[in-house]
Amino acid sequence: MSLTTLPAEILLLILDCIDLPETLRNFCLLSARFRAIAQPLLYREITLAPEDLSLSLLLLCRTITTCPLIASQVRSLDIDTEQPIDLDETERPERRGLSKHDTRFLKCEAQKLNIGSIELFDSVSWATDSIILSLLLISRSPNLRELFINLDPAGLSLLTSLAQARTADNLSCFRDLHGNGIDIRNITLLLSFLHLSKIQISHYDSTCGLDETDACNPVQTAPDVPLGSLSVSAISLHRSSINTSDMGTLVNSCKELDSLYYGQCNSQAIHLNPEQLHSQLLFQRDSLRVLQLSYEDDSLGTGPSPAFTPPHFGSLLGLDHLESLTIDQIYLNAAPEFPPSLTRLSIQNCQTPIGGLMIYLANLASTGRFPNLKNVFLHSDDIYPGRMLDLPRRGATDVLFHEACRGLLGIFNGTNVTLRLNKDLLRGTVRGYADAFEFGLPGVYWPFVYML
Repeated sequence: MSLTTLPAEILLLILDCIDLPETLRNFCLLSARFRAIAQPLLYREITLAPEDLSLSLLLLCRTITTCPLIASQVRSLDIDTEQPIDLDETERPERRGLSKHDTRFLKCEAQKLNIGSIELFDSVSWATDSIILSLLLISRSPNLRELFINLDPAGLSLLTSLAQARTADNLSCFRDLHGNGIDIRNITLLLSFLHLSKIQISHYDSTCGLDETDACNPVQTAPDVPLGSLSVSAISLHRSSINTSDMGTLVNSCKELDSLYYGQCNSQAIHLNPEQLHSQLLFQRDSLRVLQLSYEDDSLGTGPSPAFTPPHFGSLLGLDHLESLTIDQIYLNAAPEFPPSLTRLSIQNCQTPIGGLMIYLANLASTGRFPNLKNVFLHSDDIYPGRMLDLPRRGATDVLFHEACRGLLGIFNGTNVTLRLNKDLLRGTVRGYADAFEFGLPGVYWPFVYML
């Protein structure tokens, strides 16, 4: 039996297993019948960069709103709503490749979103138009499971308005369109509406709440989402500064959180210490398998890293199903407590000698404390060259480098654990010494020297 004789249902099952868009495109070229079956699958994952928005977002909205079959295939949306640099804000939509008929159609569809007085294409601001069009895409994609979108407070307010319009309660707007704050409860309410499995949040700041004038004129905030009611299984917080309460609200609202990434920015106002974070994760002790905690410093090494005291390091022993842990060295004390379920440990951005910690872990592994641990990965911080290996700041050589690496790699001999160093460690170390010598404080670092 050839492909041409297979029923459409069987072909769909086969094509649904194909992840490469190029393969699907080639399949579309075989015949008109194959194209009709395979073409909607090309819309499963959609990525739009700023340079694509001026035309692609408009045409995509027209396609999604006019073809429910294609709309039902959309699983992932990645939309960067930042304004394209070369876009003339006064451009009319029809000049971007859309007819007046299509423009009127999209305006009518946008009005059905019931997001207040904001009108599509009535403003010269492309940023507002792109947000409204993004809302249109989201609302017409019933099977959407992943959403990556850049939103300022105004954009979040619009998206929240869409969510509240779809709920039973007719709430007032959570913040005006020019508000400066983004409340974590607004985000959880959106998640309850969108039914996503993954969410990525960037540059969230718990300190950006109500200002002094808002205190005199309080606005209604989003209601609390019931604990364990969200379908989200993976949360990523990038370059964010979140307090204990907001982290608890976000984590505890999920039914079964499988993965959490928190990239803490170098905010002077909030440094969520490991103990505070670990206490909020205990609600997900039966489901959390992957945890990543990093310190995302934007200051290129000039800003101080958070200094945690021993009582604030906490323990991960309560997370009974944690399998993979990726963590920056600054969040670890000399004797961290990891659960026995751990199979993979990655320590990143090492800024101080790591040998003592490796000896501690090797001793625990040899006594059966880590029966499932297979791999430990070490990644140095190039801004602090040679510090992970305890190399001197002045007089570091390739001989000392290789001797230090052999010493580390031999620590886990006799255990079931394999220690792995980051790729191109030598090259990164040499480059780090060169940069520190050229751009750092005079006399602190000397260039790396090859002896062999």
